[in-house]
Amino acid sequence: MRAAVVGAGIGGLASALALQRAGWDVLVLERAPSFVPVGSGLTIFPNGLRALEHLGLRDTVAAMRGSVRPGLRAGIRDPRGRWLATWSPDTVADAAVVERSRLHEVLLGALGATRVQTGREVVAAATGVVRLAGGDEVTGLDLVVAADGIHSRLRSARTDDPGIRYAGYQAWRAVTREPVATEAVGEVWGHARRFGVAPLGDGRVYWFATRTLPPDASSTDESSAVAELFGRWCDPVPRLLAATDAAAIQRLPIERLAAPVARPVDGRVVLVGDAAHAMTPDVGQGANQALEDAVSLAALLGATADVDAALARWSSLRVPRWVSVSRQARVAGRAGQLRGAPARVRDAVLRVVPSSLLDRGTAALHAWEPPEA
Repeated sequence: MRAAVVGAGIGGLASALALQRAGWDVLVLERAPSFVPVGSGLTIFPNGLRALEHLGLRDTVAAMRGSVRPGLRAGIRDPRGRWLATWSPDTVADAAVVERSRLHEVLLGALGATRVQTGREVVAAATGVVRLAGGDEVTGLDLVVAADGIHSRLRSARTDDPGIRYAGYQAWRAVTREPVATEAVGEVWGHARRFGVAPLGDGRVYWFATRTLPPDASSTDESSAVAELFGRWCDPVPRLLAATDAAAIQRLPIERLAAPVARPVDGRVVLVGDAAHAMTPDVGQGANQALEDAVSLAALLGATADVDAALARWSSLRVPRWVSVSRQARVAGRAGQLRGAPARVRDAVLRVVPSSLLDRGTAALHAWEPPEA
C-alpha cells in the first residue's frame, strides 16, 4: 500500500512514521525548500507520550525533559505571585516539555530523510493522486494524508472548509539563552494578559506571553513590548525576559479553525492535525492531537485491507475527540484573556476550586489510547 503525506510538520512526519511502521510505502511532500529550526517549545502530555510509545519514540522524547525537581509547583498564579489554582505534582511529572525543533528532528530521523522531498508544493489532491506546482503528479496512491497545517490548501479547496478565525489575542514565545531556575511552572494570569513558564530538560525555559490585541497589531521592538507588559510581574517572569535574546522572541496572532472539520475523509484523502482541527494553544493539545491522529490512523489501516472502512472508523473516533478538546481550549483561552470585573470573578472562582477537581479534569483530557482493530 502506498501513501503520500502532504506536509512535514509534526503531524505529517508522525503520520508517515506510523504508516511506515504499519507496512505502508510512504512519501512525504513538503513545500518548504528546507527545514528551518523553530525557536519554541511544546508540552507532550500523557496522551502524546502514549502515541510516541507506539512510534517507538517515547523514551527518546521523555529523556529530553530532564528530571522534575521535588517541590516544583504547577498551576496558575496572579501577577503578584499568589496562587489561584494548583495541580498535582504528577501533572508535571507525566509531561515532557521539549523544543519543537528537536521533536521534529527525532521524527525525521526515525522516518528517514529519504522519505521526505522538500521544495514540493502540492496544489491539489484526489483519490489516488496529488498534483504539484509546475504540473508534476504523484499517482498510484492508496491514500493521501493532508497534514499541511491551519492554512491547508487541500482543506480550503473543499466546500465544507470551516474557515479560520482570529482568537482575539496575540502571543510572544521564546526559549531563554541559558538555564534559569524556577520553583513554579504553569501560567500567570492578569487582565487580558498571560505568561506561561515551561522548563526544558537542559535548564533553559520555554516561555510564552499573550495579550488581547487586534490581529494586525505590531511592534518594531518585541523585546521592549514584552518587557513593558510583563516586566513587573512576579518571579521568574522578569528573570526569564532578561535571559532571552531579543532576536529569539517570535510574535504571532493566535488563530483557530472556526470549527473542527466534520468530515475529514474525502474518498482516499484524509485531513489530520491542524489541517483538520487547528485549535488555540490554551490546553497545550495541538501537537498531542496530531500525534493521536497519526497513531490512530495507522493502527486502523494496519489491521485491515479495507482502507475505506478503516478511514470511516477513524473519522468516527477522531471527530468527537477534536470537538471536545477544541471546545476546552477555546473556553480556557477566553477565561485567561478576561479583564476587569469578569477577570476578578474568574480569579475568585479559581481560588476555591479544589485541586482534586482540576486534576480529574486534566486526567480526563489526557485519557487516550490507540484504537483496537
